[in-house]
Amino acid sequence: MKYIIYCRKSTEDEGRQILSIPAQVKELEEFAARRGLEIEKIFTESQSAKAPGRPIFGQMLDYVTKKKIRGIVCWKLDRLSRNPIDGGGLIWAIKQNDLEIITPAQSYRRDDENSILMYLEFGMAQKYIDDLSKNVKRGNKAKLEAGGWPQMAPFGYKNNKADKTIFHDPILAPYVKKMFETYATGNYSLEDITDLFYKQGLRSGRGNKVHRSRIQKILKNPFYYGMMVKDGKYYPGKHEPLISKELFDRASDVFIGRLRATRPKGLFFHLRGIFSCANCGCALTATHKKGHDYYYCTNGRGNCVEHKKYMRSETLDAFVAEALRKLQLSEDLIEVMYQAAKEKLAGQGQSMEPIQESIEKQLISLQDKQSRLVDSFIDGVTPEAVYRQKLLELGNKRVELESQLKQLGADYRQPGSTLEPTKELFLSSNKKEKQYLESSPEQRRIIAQNLLWNLSIKSQNVQEYQYKKPFSIIAKMAENPTFDNLCAGQELNLQALAGASISRMCVCQFRHPRI
Repeated sequence: MKYIIYCRKSTEDEGRQILSIPAQVKELEEFAARRGLEIEKIFTESQSAKAPGRPIFGQMLDYVTKKKIRGIVCWKLDRLSRNPIDGGGLIWAIKQNDLEIITPAQSYRRDDENSILMYLEFGMAQKYIDDLSKNVKRGNKAKLEAGGWPQMAPFGYKNNKADKTIFHDPILAPYVKKMFETYATGNYSLEDITDLFYKQGLRSGRGNKVHRSRIQKILKNPFYYGMMVKDGKYYPGKHEPLISKELFDRASDVFIGRLRATRPKGLFFHLRGIFSCANCGCALTATHKKGHDYYYCTNGRGNCVEHKKYMRSETLDAFVAEALRKLQLSEDLIEVMYQAAKEKLAGQGQSMEPIQESIEKQLISLQDKQSRLVDSFIDGVTPEAVYRQKLLELGNKRVELESQLKQLGADYRQPGSTLEPTKELFLSSNKKEKQYLESSPEQRRIIAQNLLWNLSIKSQNVQEYQYKKPFSIIAKMAENPTFDNLCAGQELNLQALAGASISRMCVCQFRHPRI
C-alpha cells in the first residue's frame, strides 16, 4: 500500500504556530517510518486553503486517483482544506475510493465510526476562515475610522512597522507631488508623464518604468490629499498629505476634460501655446532648424504680417526671466513684514463663525437629504441600487465637510499657522528667475504656466503679459516696495499656490485666514 504526503502553509497560519513546510515534511516522514507507511511522493504548497483552486492540491488529488494511492498523510486536516468544496471532495473520495487520511493524531477511513469527527474538523476549519475574515474586516474598518491605513502604503509612502503608521517615502514622495503638478497643467498626457518621469529617474520597486496605468491610479487617488477610500466610502486620514485638495481637483479636471490639454506632439517646445501674436491673436508655434528652436505666429486667420518673423527660443526665455525678475522683494523687508504680523496676531484673532455656520448648514442639509432618501426607499419609490449609491455619495460628502470643519477649528486654534507659508511664498518669488533659467525645458513650461498668462508678442518684442494670482499682487508691491505701500496691500489668496484650501491673508500684515 502506497501513500503520499501533503504539506501546506500560508500567511494566515502565522499566529497559530503551524510548522513550516520543511518541518512538516520531516515530522511526517518520521511518522510514516514509525507506522511502516510507504511514501511514494511528497506534495508541498504555499497557498491559502480558504478558497478552492489550489494547483498543487488539484494535482495531488489527480495523482491519488490515477495511481490508486491508499491514503494521504498530513499534519492536520486543515492542511488539506479550509473550504467546503475541497473538504467535500475529500469526503467523497473517502467514500467512493476508500481513501484513507492519516494525521499524527487521528486516522479517517470510510468505515470508521469517527468519520463524524472529520466532518466537524472540516467545519471548524471553514469556521476559522469565516471568523478570520470577519475579524480582519472589523479591524480594518476600526483602523480606517481612527484615521489609519490598514494595508500596504500607496506609492510615495512607506509603512512604519513599529507603530503601524505610514510616512512619506523620501525618494518617491517628491516624484508624486511633481507628477500632480505637471499633469494639472493640462499639457501632458499620461504617456507624456510616464516618459518624462522615467527620464528624471522615477523607477518602480524592481527598477523598471512606472507604467501609465499605475500613474493613472496615483493621479486619481484622494489618499494623497488626506482622504482614504475603501469600498467606495471616504475616511479622513491622519497621514501627512503629499498635495492639497485644490491641486488634486485640478488634476481631476484634466481627467474629465474640463481643461483643454494642448499636449506637445513630436518635438517638445516648452513655450509653444504660451505666447500669442498681439497682431492677430493666434498662438505662437515653433520649429527646430539648424540646432535652434524658433517661434512664429501660426497665422491661423491667414492675414497676419507677423507670420514670417521668427524668434529664437533664447529670446523668449529672456522675456520670461525678465518678468520673473520683477517679482523680487528685499528679504529684509519681508522679514520686517513677518515680524510685524506676528506681533499683530499676538493681540488679536478673527472669527471664523460665518464659515463654520455655512459648513454646519450644509451638514444639516445633508442629514435632511439622507432622511428623505430613506423614506423614499422604504416607500418603494427609490430602487435599492440607486438608494445605496446615493447614500454612499451623501456619506462621502459628509466626511469631507466634517474634515473641513475640523481643519477650520485647527486653524482657529493656531492663528499663526499661515504666516510661515506666506513668508515662504514671498521668499520663493525671489528665486523664480534663477529657477526658471536653470530648469529643464519641461520645468520651464510649468513655471511659466503657473506664474504668467496673456503673453503676447509684436514686432519681436513682448507687447503684454500678466501675472497669475497671487503673483500679480506681489508684482504690484515690488514696483514700489515702500513699507507704507506694502501695508496698504490687498488680500492675498494662497490657495492657488500653496494649496491651502481655506487660506486668505493680508499681504502686508500676513493676517490670519478669515475668508
